Amino acid sequence: MKSICEWSELLYKDVTETPNIIPVTDSYGNGEHVNIDYDNIKISNMKIVMKKNFEAELYCSTCSELRNTAVKNLHTNLNSNKIETIIKESRYKDDAPRSFEEYYKFIISKLNVALSPSLWEVTCLQCKSKSYLFIYTNINGQQIIHLSETINGVSTPNTPYEVSYYLDQAHKSKIIGANSAAVVMYRTALEHLLYNQGYTKGMLNAKINELENGINRGTAPRWALNLDVEILKIIKDLGNGAAHTNKGDITKQYLFDSEIVNKLDLVFKYLLEEVYEIEIKRNKLVTKLKDVRNQI
Repeated sequence: MKSICEWSELLYKDVTETPNIIPVTDSYGNGEHVNIDYDNIKISNMKIVMKKNFEAELYCSTCSELRNTAVKNLHTNLNSNKIETIIKESRYKDDAPRSFEEYYKFIISKLNVALSPSLWEVTCLQCKSKSYLFIYTNINGQQIIHLSETINGVSTPNTPYEVSYYLDQAHKSKIIGANSAAVVMYRTALEHLLYNQGYTKGMLNAKINELENGINRGTAPRWALNLDVEILKIIKDLGNGAAHTNKGDITKQYLFDSEIVNKLDLVFKYLLEEVYEIEIKRNKLVTKLKDVRNQI
């Protein structure tokens, strides 16, 4: 989740009563055309409630996938009285829209700001693991930290320690919002993965080139034969961008949001499965079948 704005439709509910259409006639009973500002009436009577429990699609670090989750508020200062105060006081702002639809969006943006600080419990509806979202505001604006019960990041049973170590570092960086640091750790994890697979010469770029040459010659490991090497190059380039000065342009670091980091998690889940798990699973399956065949 990039920002709390993505929750707006799930988090708030408009319970404003729709005003009755008032028939207007002249003294002879003939209908007259009278402009009645129903938007203004609705704005005057606007009522919004915040849900303390709802379901949303969020990233589960235990599943390493987007999952349907149950979200429960544990703490917020945004109660019904504060919501009512924000609605009433905002009516007289110079930038307040005059249509009900636009004014509603205007109010929601203010309520989102008022959510800081707040704490939310997230339960994955598939694996039942719990995580916590902490929403706060610093000099860079509103921030969201996703604290998970999973402490070792994406991994598999046969992932070597030197690879899982850096994926753990990426995870720890991610949960405190240090996304640039997380991206660098993913790059380092990739380099260790290739080193572990025998690509030991040169820097990461040289390792990727050697793997690509092996794929073209048909001499690369089986896991690499169907691999899109471009994925590895992208991880390298993202890691370089996170670590280098980029001509002093610090704004490029803002590109590394939680969505990008979560996608890197998914990429590594795919890589680890291909490199370390599929062949082992296949060999175990074949061995079991051979054992049965030998008894026939």
